[in-house]
Amino acid sequence: MKNAGEIYTVECPCGSIISDSEMSELILQVQEHAKINHDMLLTAQDVEDMAHT
Repeated sequence: MKNAGEIYTVECPCGSIISDSEMSELILQVQEHAKINHDMLLTAQDVEDMAHT
């Protein structure tokens, strides 16, 4: 369970920082960034493993 106001963040090696208060939204944003900018397909689990608060 997340704490109120908790923000999930993924820092891409390219320097992009993607954050959201909802993991489901973060997953979509990171997947889109990876596909458009790096021609990579990430699973939801990949994103969850990279995310920190």
